[in-house]
Formats: sequence, structure tokens, C-alpha cells
Amino acid sequence: MLDLDNPMTRHRFRAAALDGMILERAKLMTIASTEGRYILLQDCQMRLERMRQLNDEHFKASPFVSAAIHELETAIQTLAGSDVCESSAAQAEAMGICPVCGTELTRIKTYLSIFCSPCLETVSSARRKLESGEGFGTWAI
Repeated sequence: MLDLDNPMTRHRFRAAALDGMILERAKLMTIASTEGRYILLQDCQMRLERMRQLNDEHFKASPFVSAAIHELETAIQTLAGSDVCESSAAQAEAMGICPVCGTELTRIKTYLSIFCSPCLETVSSARRKLESGEGFGTWAI
């Protein structure tokens, strides 16, 4: 359970916010065109840099966190590297099929979210490491 009086709590919330922003962009990447993926990648790289700063300034430059951030960055770059033209991305989304792997897209209506679950798995391992007690400890939020 998260101790709200702990001085690290605000830093854990900041880490969770950054992770959430990266996750949302990763979801968008799974259905975006190549150009859209590049724009989302740039945004993720800025947020990954903020994660590195957070680690350096408040988590004692944890080697575990640093390695997990690097792993997440590599996964995001892999996800962004898929070549999808604009018309293919739009057509695939309209049909409910991932433009990269051909899997049926996941639709979460309460959040108006559409993404490819198998493609999103690319970032899951690194995110779990960052959420762990050895990482930023955001699992407790």
C-alpha cells in the first residue's frame, strides 16, 4: 500500500503519470501511420528523458530503473519502427484490424481507446519492471 506521507510518494506519482502518458502514446502507435508513429516516438523520447531525470534526482540513479527505461525506449522504438502508410492505417482501423500484425484491434468503449494488444505487448515487460518495487514502485498506486 502506498504511504501518502512518505516523501517519495510524489515522485512515484510523477513516474506513474509519465508511464501513463507513454502507454497512451504506445497504444496510438499500434494503429498509426509511419509518420504518426514518428511524431509519437518523439513525444515518448521526451517523456523517457523526464523519467531518466526523475531517476537521477529522486531514485538515487538506480541502475535497475535506468536499465528498465532503456529497455522501454528500445521497445518504443521497435513499436514505432513498423512501416504503415496513412491509407493502410485508416483502412485497418476502420476494419478493426491491426495494420502491422493483422490481429483484431482491442476497443475499450468506456475510454474510447482502440489499440492492438499483441503489438502493445512490445512495451509490457519494461513497464512491469518500472512499476515494480525495484523500479519506481508505482504498482502500489
